[in-house]
Formats: sequence, structure tokens, C-alpha cells
Amino acid sequence: MKVSTLLLLLLAPATHGSQVSNSKFAKPSTKKDLHNTFDVAISKVKDELENKYDDAITTLKEADSNSDMSAVAAPSQRALIRVGCLLAANSGFLNGMGLSGLLAGRKQAIAAVTGAYTTSALAAGVSDGGAAAIQLGIIVSYLFGSLLNGYLNPNGIEWSKKPTALMIAATLVLVGALDYVATERFFVLLAVAMGLQNSWTSMLISGNILRTCHFSGCTSDMGTFLGQLLRGNVENVWKLKIFAKLAASFWTGGLLSVLAMKHWAEFGFLVSVVLYISVWSFMSYRKPTATAIKDEKMM
Repeated sequence: MKVSTLLLLLLAPATHGSQVSNSKFAKPSTKKDLHNTFDVAISKVKDELENKYDDAITTLKEADSNSDMSAVAAPSQRALIRVGCLLAANSGFLNGMGLSGLLAGRKQAIAAVTGAYTTSALAAGVSDGGAAAIQLGIIVSYLFGSLLNGYLNPNGIEWSKKPTALMIAATLVLVGALDYVATERFFVLLAVAMGLQNSWTSMLISGNILRTCHFSGCTSDMGTFLGQLLRGNVENVWKLKIFAKLAASFWTGGLLSVLAMKHWAEFGFLVSVVLYISVWSFMSYRKPTATAIKDEKMM
């Protein structure tokens, strides 16, 4: 079948059955008629394509206008790891302040609750209800902090919104610093802040990579990855590097807490408050980038 005849069949209106109306499109009899037929066919196809293109553009514009124009791309994974290291140092700092015993009259770990579980069990075993209640209070406080972050971020981190969890944590630390003489309330407030922080950072990168408060699991994972590396398996080296940075940051925070206690006493807690506000400001007012977060393996 000739191309001209095929175009005529496609463009001609259908009548009864599949017959083509010859009253509107007569068979071209001359070369000039053939050219005219081609021109008409090409013009119609061009118009149809332009109309479809315009419809597609209109649909895209409507979709953009209906979407959340305030959406902001996630920071790079490298930037999130830096945030995680800063907050790991912060938890090491606060944990050091709690364990120093120089402010509240007794030593208490607040960055993790593994010890609190054991201590409460030992206290219950010797019928020391008061000590058991104190440690259970730390556990519940830590749990409540994590619960609060889950309530604030039910679907994970929304990058277009300000990280309210960090500002709440800063407030808790500040109130605790002002009220450190009230021993148990002081530790409860810090435990809530730690649970809140650890839950929030765990959401930053998929897989709970940025755990910034407790390092038993992190240390275990590093040992596992090192063993795999010795056997030639380099698949988890990127995680090993991240965990090592977080652990080093936590240790450094504990070291800095000693200096803060010596020179500033209770005012040392302001270091943590300033750090929380700084991270909150970065996450709230950073410039949007087109680079979305990826789960690529960081070197």
C-alpha cells in the first residue's frame, strides 16, 4: 500500500463499517494533488502532536502547583554523618557530666540504659525498692524521649520541616542544668533528651546507621566488620568507618566533659545547649540542594 493511501485512510472519517468517505478525500489524480494531500496530512499530524505536547505541559504545571512547594531535598549523606558525629560527641559530653558525680551528688549514666536495667534488677533482688524505682525511671524517661520523637516524626524525617526534636532536647538540657540540685529530676530530663536525640539521629540515614547515644551494638558491629575485613570481605567497610567516627566522637565528648566540669561546673551544660541549637539552625535554614539523600557507600 502506498504511503499516501495509508495517510488518507488514517485521516479520513469512518462511515458505516470501515468504509472511507470519498466525498471528502478523493483519490489524487495529479502530482499536485498528491503534494497537497501530503501537506494536509502532515499539518494535521503536527497539530495533533502540538496539542498533546501542550496538554502534557499543562498537566505537569498543575501537578507542580498542587505539590508541596516547600519541600526541601535532604542534606548529603556526608553532611548527615557530620551531624551524627556532633551529636554523638554531645551525648558523650552529657553522659560524662552525669557519671562525674560532681553536680548531682551521685553517678548516673544517661546516654544508654543497659546499666540501668541491670542496676534496677540488682536493687529489686535485695529489696531496695527506692534504688530500683530510680533506675526504672531512667529507663522509662529514655523510652519516653524516643516515643516523643516517633510522635513528632511518624513517617520519618521531613526535610522541609524544622527539627523540633532538637529544640526540645536543648530545652530539657537547659532546664536540667538550672535544676541540677534536684538530683532525680535532673537525670530524668537528661535521659529524655538522650532518648529523643538517639531516636532522631537513627532516622537520618536508613538502617539506623547514626545511633549516637549507646555504643554497645556499635562496638559489636565494628568487631564483626573488622573480622570480615580480615577475611577479605570489604562490603561493610563503609559502615565500619562511620561507626568508628561516631565512637571516637562519643569518647571525645566524654573527655571534654571533664574540662567543662573543672572550669564551668553546671554552666558546662550550656555547651550542649549551644550545640543542639547550632544543629537545629543548620537543619532548619540550610540552602536547598538538588541532591537527595542516597544510600551510597561512603568512603
